[in-house]
Amino acid sequence: MIHAKLIVIDGRLAVVGTVNMDIRSFQLNFELALFLYSVADITQVVAVVEKIIADSRLVNSEEIHQRGKVKEFVEDICRIFSPVL
Repeated sequence: MIHAKLIVIDGRLAVVGTVNMDIRSFQLNFELALFLYSVADITQVVAVVEKIIADSRLVNSEEIHQRGKVKEFVEDICRIFSPVL
């Protein structure tokens, strides 16, 4: 699992950090973000993003629906408490 967020905007700006874009995170958490403007730095972030995509696989809705009742129940419980986690 990757917790860091990687954002590349038009190949001209990259943002790397832990920042969650929600009110709770802005008010309660100490989060960091690094804004990159150098072409060399942005190229490295793009390479990381492309590697993550290459190593990923598409999950279809059928797989999600076949995940099992226990796992589904645990995910539902976690979803209830996610605003306070």
